[in-house]
Amino acid sequence: MLRLLDPRTFFDGTICADGVVRDRSGKQIRQFNARILASWEDQGSGSETGTLDEVFYFYDEPGAAAVEETRVWTLTPNGTGGYHASATDVPQPTTMKHAGNSIQMAYTLRYGKPGDTHRPGYGRLDVSGCRRRGD
Repeated sequence: MLRLLDPRTFFDGTICADGVVRDRSGKQIRQFNARILASWEDQGSGSETGTLDEVFYFYDEPGAAAVEETRVWTLTPNGTGGYHASATDVPQPTTMKHAGNSIQMAYTLRYGKPGDTHRPGYGRLDVSGCRRRGD
């Protein structure tokens, strides 16, 4: 049975994730685990602002300690059922769209040395293959 995704209930509490970073050719260049602390604050009039406080643990060198990086997303309703999304290392705000059991965001990530940017293309979360703790 397909579960419909509601960002306010999915992004609530602690979420764990695993992933990879690929370069423009598609080659895997990094691997990570992440811990996301997600919460919502009532702004009145039935409107809530979400916060996704992410901590990434990158495993770049076999046997070496993980490299820790952080990102904090702020999600505000955009009036069309989606959310405006801004983050500490994303130069331009983006839109979080959700339908069925997936979320999509396209954004440029400020990454590396000052002035460098990395364009990861689409970020996509497919809830059909992702389980929250306790589900």
